[in-house]
Amino acid sequence: MAPLHLVVLISLLTATSLLTHSSAGDVDSLAWPARATQPSTCDGLTNDCVEKEDTRRRLENDMRRKVKFISYAVLMRDLVPCSRRGNSYYNCIRSGQANPYHRGCSFITKCARDLY
Repeated sequence: MAPLHLVVLISLLTATSLLTHSSAGDVDSLAWPARATQPSTCDGLTNDCVEKEDTRRRLENDMRRKVKFISYAVLMRDLVPCSRRGNSYYNCIRSGQANPYHRGCSFITKCARDLY
């Protein structure tokens, strides 16, 4: 039975060394499946490939910085954007109502005299 334990021990040591070696690499090594699906545009010249790769990385980083999104926390059903009743989202901090029900007499409301 001793040889079986030795085989198991060696296989475990090999597996852990492979895992630590693969996790010790840079962050880009984690994205290899995405790159494998993209066709290569290099002409075979090493310098061209490096420059194209650097340009692609710079563009991806710029896009990551520019992407604006609404988080799911904002879209939750029970989230109340303004706790004051009658105030709009934009007028929550100020004391007055954004759309009051009582308006003054003006030409638009057609309640003032001699405006027709």
